Amino acid sequence: MARSKKSGIALISALVLFVEFFSNLFKMVKKLGGDEQSVYHFFSSPKGVKKVAELIVPLTISFSDSIVPLKFGYVNSNITEQNFPMQQGDNDPMEYKVFHFGGSISSENVIKAMTKENYRPATLRELLRWAKNNWNGNDRIIALGQIWLNADSHRYLAVLDFDCGRRELGLRWFGFVWNVSDHFLAMRK
Repeated sequence: MARSKKSGIALISALVLFVEFFSNLFKMVKKLGGDEQSVYHFFSSPKGVKKVAELIVPLTISFSDSIVPLKFGYVNSNITEQNFPMQQGDNDPMEYKVFHFGGSISSENVIKAMTKENYRPATLRELLRWAKNNWNGNDRIIALGQIWLNADSHRYLAVLDFDCGRRELGLRWFGFVWNVSDHFLAMRK
């Protein structure tokens, strides 16, 4: 009997939260110039439901849960939630682009090239999210958008790589001179 009572209380709490959410949503939609009908059409369409799900799921997936599906043979032990904290915009739906250059290039020059095309370097979480459906498992893909400083204040960033027959999530020095085999993930600004 006690379990049933707890379930009932949880259901009522969820319903109150649901009503409060939609009340706030209607207010915000009206403030932005929309109406209740536009909210109804959005949530009754499969496309609208999918957009909401795409916003919610990344918020509920833990850092390690985003690494596990990629089946890495090696993950650098310094790639942690503490060293690579979540950045503003990490879960926003974005347009990705992989930059590739024909020769040696510095991290600074890669960022300049991205900026000229109205892109910015990807963060670690954006790299992992992109890799889940897009990485071929072979190309080295670098995320220049989030840097970890080690104890000696050297700057490191996340790299997807394939080495010795295994997929890797490693770190590379920001000051490294990149070569023709390196690719860089960017996000539309």
